[in-house]
Amino acid sequence: MQLIKVPEWVAKLPLMGRFRISAKDILNNRKAANVSHVQIVQEYKDKNAKDNKDWRDAYALADDPTNPQWHLLQDLYDYVLVDAHTHSLIELRHMATLSTPFYVIDATSGQEQPEKTLLLKKQWFYTLCSEVLMSRARAYTVAQLINSDTMEFFYVPRRNFVPQKNFIRQSVQGNIGVSINDDAFAGVINVKDNYLFGYLNDIVPLILWKMNAMMSWAEAAERYGIPPLIATTTRRDDKSISDIQNMLSSIGESLTAVLPEGTKIEVMANAEKVDPEKMFRTLVQTCDEQISKRILGGTMITDNGSSRSQSEVHQSNFDDKVAESDKRFLEFFVNDQLLPLMGVFSENDRFEFDRSQELTLKEHWEIVQGILQTHEVDEEWLKKTFQVPITGKKINPAFGGDASLNFNEAPKAWAAALGAYGITLPNYTGSCNHSHDAPTADWTDDLLSELSDALINDVWQNKPTLMNEVLKSIASYRKLLNGLNESWSNRKTIPYDSSDVHCLAYMEYNLFEFSRLKEKANVFALNRLLINKEKNNIRSFEDFKDKARHYLANPDVNWLRTEYNHAMAVGQNASRYHDFKRQGVKYLQWRTVGDSHVRQSHQILEGKIFKTNDGMRIYPPKDWGCRCEMTEVIGEPDATQVMTSEQGLQVLNIPSNSKWALNRGEIEQVFTANEMYYKESGLEAEFNKELTRLQFGKYGLEKLADKTNLPSINIKDVDVAKYFKKEKGTNYMGFEDYLGRKLSLKENNFKKHTSGDYATDRKGNRDKLFPFVQDILNNPDEVYFVNYNKRNNKTDFQTNYIKFYTDENGKNRCLLVNTTASSTGLEINTWFEVDNENNRRRGYLIHLNKSKKP
Repeated sequence: MQLIKVPEWVAKLPLMGRFRISAKDILNNRKAANVSHVQIVQEYKDKNAKDNKDWRDAYALADDPTNPQWHLLQDLYDYVLVDAHTHSLIELRHMATLSTPFYVIDATSGQEQPEKTLLLKKQWFYTLCSEVLMSRARAYTVAQLINSDTMEFFYVPRRNFVPQKNFIRQSVQGNIGVSINDDAFAGVINVKDNYLFGYLNDIVPLILWKMNAMMSWAEAAERYGIPPLIATTTRRDDKSISDIQNMLSSIGESLTAVLPEGTKIEVMANAEKVDPEKMFRTLVQTCDEQISKRILGGTMITDNGSSRSQSEVHQSNFDDKVAESDKRFLEFFVNDQLLPLMGVFSENDRFEFDRSQELTLKEHWEIVQGILQTHEVDEEWLKKTFQVPITGKKINPAFGGDASLNFNEAPKAWAAALGAYGITLPNYTGSCNHSHDAPTADWTDDLLSELSDALINDVWQNKPTLMNEVLKSIASYRKLLNGLNESWSNRKTIPYDSSDVHCLAYMEYNLFEFSRLKEKANVFALNRLLINKEKNNIRSFEDFKDKARHYLANPDVNWLRTEYNHAMAVGQNASRYHDFKRQGVKYLQWRTVGDSHVRQSHQILEGKIFKTNDGMRIYPPKDWGCRCEMTEVIGEPDATQVMTSEQGLQVLNIPSNSKWALNRGEIEQVFTANEMYYKESGLEAEFNKELTRLQFGKYGLEKLADKTNLPSINIKDVDVAKYFKKEKGTNYMGFEDYLGRKLSLKENNFKKHTSGDYATDRKGNRDKLFPFVQDILNNPDEVYFVNYNKRNNKTDFQTNYIKFYTDENGKNRCLLVNTTASSTGLEINTWFEVDNENNRRRGYLIHLNKSKKP
């Protein structure tokens, strides 16, 4: 038998006192009064629906200075805790503390005492701590240790306790009971929140409003969701009417009625005039937001946020303030009440939560990557730590030399050779002092990979590359556009004529031009790879294919990911910049994410303040991978913290003529001219020549006459004026398209296109077609960029939305809506029926209805 060594501090304790409470009476002769023996009467709880009057009455009764009674308020707390949202938030708040590691330390040495820590890692301890944390929500917790061997506690029903007097009532409304201040009671724990009524009291009205709103919503759905069933009859006898009524009732749950023939029933249409979903959902969401703020200190910890940075701020507030406050509360309880109650712990023992920061595997790897840049690291340790079967260093067969462990930089010799022909390859890691993540399988785009293989075959066989170039451009553009749109906060709630709409439109055009020039550069580079300069001959297909794939891995994966992250950073910062402009914010403060990867120069600007009327050339992002942002400054700042944009650029070591010395939200560009891959002049004529060649047949799309299963349309005379509904206080009607883009149609343009020649066969009866404009924008079959222009260094396209219908005579019709960016935003220029699809169904096909793909 193996002997277990008993720690010296345990051996010195009296045998009977090791795991017993220290209170003398309950340890030695068990004469102490036992709270669990107090005859608490089991009484009726009112579980009927509650309203705010019930809360006010309960609150007043608990706060009565002469005879406080808490049963109604605590019963109300039980009632509102059935709300799933509130219950989950409280559980989340508790778990943030209870899931944190803890230990018992020696207060003198600061060293952990593992044996004593293990005494608390028991189920009873977590149960007790959970109850104690609930006292912050419900005002108090009272318990008595009734079995020191098993650490069993008796918890006093909260409805019977009076915290103002530390009194336990036998009956909730009676005056008979016991005071826990009595010396006869030993081992009693009494934990109270700083706020007498607990934080649940602050949100009870919100929960009641929400619960009643949801009940009303359900009642509205029940009342108006199922149409009534009405039967008319000429019979007047009770038996016939009763039989008909029974038959109606057996059909379903609808409202039923049996009426004499000729009786007219009119169903009130109030439900149609008011959108019950919008009305009730808005109230429920507002209540949930306020509840989240009171319990967690923010709304974006459990719900979707408008931006990553704001979500991180909310999470930081919760972790650093709310959860930290709960941990201190629990530490005070354990150290001041629980440990003295147990005879095992000495006065020098302290209970503490572990507040050290644990690195994730990804964070650990990023640190190792930095070391790898300058030092050799033991491969066996790398294999063991990161579970990677390392077999040796990788050589890039396309260009020679060691490949970067995580990110393939632009080959400098190759980039220099292409530069002589107007091709610029990026070096996104050149200005970063932090590592980039390795490309992952979920980032690799199968469509881009397939199109790259097709492009390689086109180049090898000397075939026209236009279609595969364009399709790759569209695929890259869509990926970048997703990043821009997802990061643009409140994109769907901004006004139709706001600067955001204008900026978003030009940034979208910029992304497409960038993607198109990138593919033109790729084709040029592939043609250069055909030649083996060392042997001065054409490579074999397998050799060329291998070299081409290694090259395209950069633009299709590595560089595209950096470009996507850049589009997100520009979108997040530009959206906030335009929001600051709308609000008239005077000062903005530079903020970093605060981790170890922040560039030193960016860290120097942490907390520095800039005037918004200073041109804001300092506005982030200020480098590839920059994660900095600006936040609003309330009131007048400390003058010592205020800098000019020029001073800020000097700190960042950015020259005044640099591509980074500008505000991309102001110039409305994600990528500047000197960040484009292809530099050849005369692109406007070349692009427009492409647009005429890119007819629908090139994309494999069928003709209008061959289309089947089209939605029906009835083109008839209408009172077109009633369809034009201006936004309040404006001279335009607002629209949204399939991606949520905001578009407007000015009143004078509407009148022009619905009168005169436009309202006759001469120009297509556009007044009759106007009712279909919104459907064409919302559910287009095809969307094309057309009419490429370059003005003031900005890309400009027109956009054609196309949708196919079948009219009442069985004829297929093709309707088109044309839009463009104006000085105020995106505008609808015109709409009409297409009479020559070869001239209209052409351009860069940026959207195709998935159900209509060939």
